[in-house]
This record gives sequence, structure tokens and C-alpha cells, in this order.
Amino acid sequence: VALDRDGRPRFQLLQPRVGRKHQGDVEALVGRSQIVYYAFDLLYIDGYDLTACSVVERKAALEKILRPASFIKLSEHIEGEGEAFFEQIEKFHLEGMMAKRAASPYLQRRSTDWLKVKTIQRSEVVIGGYTEPRGARSYFGALVVGLYRDGELHYVAHTGGGFNQQTLAKLYRLMQPLKTKQCPFVSKPKTNEPVQWIKPKLVAEVKFSEWTADGRLRHPVFLGLREDKKPRDCKFEIERDADLLV
Repeated sequence: VALDRDGRPRFQLLQPRVGRKHQGDVEALVGRSQIVYYAFDLLYIDGYDLTACSVVERKAALEKILRPASFIKLSEHIEGEGEAFFEQIEKFHLEGMMAKRAASPYLQRRSTDWLKVKTIQRSEVVIGGYTEPRGARSYFGALVVGLYRDGELHYVAHTGGGFNQQTLAKLYRLMQPLKTKQCPFVSKPKTNEPVQWIKPKLVAEVKFSEWTADGRLRHPVFLGLREDKKPRDCKFEIERDADLLV
């Protein structure tokens, strides 16, 4: 996690560090933000599999062995005061929180025992194409994005906001080797401008105001690439009503 000067996590501060391997590049970024590794769970210790234990038991075991430092910290939790805690999260303009059932074991799949509760709605989406630019815009107009359901990529939005000249150029360069004539979406979406399809290999994070009744993102804004996410992991949230999705 990258923290700003006030100690608040900022995804945008983490973006420049993703994929950096050369020591010189890393050293140049030192001082711009504080990077902290937050340990929040323990699945295995001394030959014992802890996944069947409750999350509270696993965190207690983690706390016993963890040696906190300036860059390694225990991710603490609040019990029984979820609503009050969420109000504080909103007050400090944080992204949201994870709500976990105290008795829940660790499952290697999505579950209603663990839920993301967001103040600003965000989603990781798969880039399936881009439209031609209009006017003074360079490189491309908007990204055409979607989410997976039952192994098929469904269109959810096109987003043209949140870019600057640098991100436009970088994304355009990354998309060129992925160009294809085949639409990657299960149903070909309508776009305002001609579209260039690409292979669904890139993941972006967007923020948006709400889901529409027909399963679209309203007012999506590009936040950044998610090189740590696999496209096939970008699925409709478990709590979404399947009847609303096209």
C-alpha cells in the first residue's frame, strides 16, 4: 500500500511503482510516498494448514509471529462497530472497507462471508477495444471495457475520462500489439466512434457513480492500469443481481 503524507492509502501513488525492476527506477521513486506491507491473514504455519480456522483465529496466530516495522504492519480490525467505522472511512474520503464474518474459514473463491463495502464505487475492468479520437484528442477517444461472467466477456462501459497526454500515449502503445479484427465481447456493443478491438489482456481500474438497470457503469472514469490483476479475475461482483445483467 502507498500512503500519502497524511497516512492515507492512495492507489495513484502506487501506480508508478508497478512493474519497476531496475534499482535506479526504484530509488528515483523513494520519498514520493511511504510503502507499507499490511499483513491481514495467515493460511499456513509450521506445517499446519490454517484455512479451516476462523479468520479471528488466523489473525491471532498472525499477530503472535509478526514483527512490525515501519514498512510491515498488522492489518487490525474492528468488531461489532461496522457502521460507525464506515462513517469514519467516509469522513476521511477512503475507498472503503472489507466486512468479514468472524467465524469464516478461508475459501479460495468469492464468498458472501467477505464483502467489499465501498464509499466510491470502483471496479477492475477488462479492456476490449478503443475508439477513434475526436477533435484535438490524441491516440484514442475512449476505452471499451467489460467484465467476465460464466467465462464470457460482457460489455459494461466505454470510458474517455481520467486520461492525460502521458496515459493516453502509454495505453495506446500497450494496445498496439493486441489489435485484432474480432470483437472480444459476447455481444458487440454500439459505440459513438469507430472502434479498434484488442485481445482482452489489459486490466484497468475505473470509478463510477452507479450500476444502471441494464448492467452498465454510469459515468466511469479511468484511474489506472492494474498490472497485478488477471483479466479472467475481473467478474461481476457476487452481490450483483444477475437479473440486471445483460
